[in-house]
Amino acid sequence: MKKLFFFVKVAFIVCLFGWIAAKFDYKSAGILLSSARLNLLVFPFLIAAVSLLFINFRWKMIIRGFWEKPRSTIWQLFYFNLLGIFYTLFVPTSIAAEAVRVWRLAKNEDGDYGKATMTAIIDKLVGLATWFVLFLLLPSQLPKNKLLLLVFFVPIVLYLFKDKLIIKEKKIFDFSRHHPMDIIYSVLYSFICQLFYILMGYMIFKCLNINIDIFWVGGIMAAGALVGLIPVSLLGFGVREGFFVATLPLYGTTHTEAVMVTTFLVVITYLTGLSGGIIELARTGWNISNLKDTDARIIENEKN
Repeated sequence: MKKLFFFVKVAFIVCLFGWIAAKFDYKSAGILLSSARLNLLVFPFLIAAVSLLFINFRWKMIIRGFWEKPRSTIWQLFYFNLLGIFYTLFVPTSIAAEAVRVWRLAKNEDGDYGKATMTAIIDKLVGLATWFVLFLLLPSQLPKNKLLLLVFFVPIVLYLFKDKLIIKEKKIFDFSRHHPMDIIYSVLYSFICQLFYILMGYMIFKCLNINIDIFWVGGIMAAGALVGLIPVSLLGFGVREGFFVATLPLYGTTHTEAVMVTTFLVVITYLTGLSGGIIELARTGWNISNLKDTDARIIENEKN
């Protein structure tokens, strides 16, 4: 079944590339690049790093509820996230990033993979929740009025089923283990990291001399993050990127401009992930077999 899903995923990505290529105007792309301020690309990359740093602050607050005195520092968590992005780009599985984060965190603490898994799940859920709030608050060309009902519906469902949502004998939504301020700070850090991510996207538009309101960019990025829940991607390109290409013309860009913006987003993701891979190689004496062993472990975990 998983092999079938993999082939369907590859077929979808190939069709997506074909659709993009059919509408892509190389002449317009050349003109766009010739007038682009490519020297400004360093800023989106740096802003992406700051955004990732605040993700680690969020994760740290969640971790504190599972280990009284966690050994993992913010910079170690930052490194784990970089590695997660790296393996997402090159390992053909939808759980690469989370698998790496869980494995590294558990290894760095007391070896309890159950606790580490819970932190990754809650971290993901907090991030999605804050993206959803931003999507509702920011302007968008996409219909969302009915989604406002979820603001009232979701908390009720979570309250009614909170004792049923259990993974590895641990309740996902049992926040009694956390200090109330840890929860507040994790949500605050989540909003901050996402605002920086929106700023990164806005800077990409500026680099390409495409005029668009930053609030529109926020709505696009928030919607893209939610669409990215669909686990269909290959080599860093998938449903989320296809969504950007398809919807950006609704905000006044041409199809070619939409492709270029999305390409720059993918490039920044690659650069961020590659930095994690390079650091890992440097730490292990440039022994590439360690990376291959981790690849095999991630794929084996998904099979299980």
